[in-house]
Amino acid sequence: CSIPQLLFGYDSALSSQNDNGFYTSDGNNPCFEDPYYLDYLNQKHREGTPPEWNYVIMNDQTVYPGIASKRNKSLQILQQVYVDMFKDAGVRPVFLVTHGYYKAGYNNEDDDDGVDAAADDDDDGVYSILGDISEFTSRIWYGYQSYYELLSEMLPTSQQPVLVPAGLAFLMVYEENYDLWVQLFYDDGFHPSPHGTYLIGCCLYAALFGRKPPSPTTDDSVAALFASARLLHMASMGDDKPFPTAEEAAYLKRIAERVVLKGHRPATLLSLETVAQMEADEANDDGY
Repeated sequence: CSIPQLLFGYDSALSSQNDNGFYTSDGNNPCFEDPYYLDYLNQKHREGTPPEWNYVIMNDQTVYPGIASKRNKSLQILQQVYVDMFKDAGVRPVFLVTHGYYKAGYNNEDDDDGVDAAADDDDDGVYSILGDISEFTSRIWYGYQSYYELLSEMLPTSQQPVLVPAGLAFLMVYEENYDLWVQLFYDDGFHPSPHGTYLIGCCLYAALFGRKPPSPTTDDSVAALFASARLLHMASMGDDKPFPTAEEAAYLKRIAERVVLKGHRPATLLSLETVAQMEADEANDDGY
């Protein structure tokens, strides 16, 4: 549902079926589609038992942290809207740093962000929106760092933000095991598969608990981790991707441990100075 409702248990702008048109409905929001669910949540609020949260996990639209104009808008919204909500709810924001990708069917004509797409090495009509995978990952990584720095300054010590470098873990797999990196995605080349979801989960666990997650020892024990999932894209997308094997899961967990707990960085990660120069060059090319 909406962020205010999740944090405080009530959102005066939220209406059944979104009949007031306040939000953009994607057809999947239960508060829009099920009036009984909305009534239930509002009743919990009236009873004085709204939900309580320790963390709020969030991420931006994938490319926005890597594009100066989009990033600046996100920083403005964080400062003007989210900071007060976080303070009132007493939660710690967790930034899940997303991954770079090659998106099937993408081309420059689809891009309204002023950033050229780049073909992959095979030149097979599959493109990355922000340069190659290294550049894409680097740009969004430093963008999320700016989000982290802003909230670090504006939130009290007890609510300091958490930065989860899942995108760097994806890049490290890309460098070390390309075939497995491909398996981190569904066929659209964008959404994470069970392999990618497992890697993200390991990164989240390590960042929030400060230790590596438990190790499943068999293929069945890996599959069991997904048994209680609210939604598996493989079912909704008609794309039956396999779960990681125990051996693959162990490798992905080690990747998360190296990146999150030990601070290892992918060899191809660009420097902040290099990314800043790229953005300056793009601004000059656009006549700014």
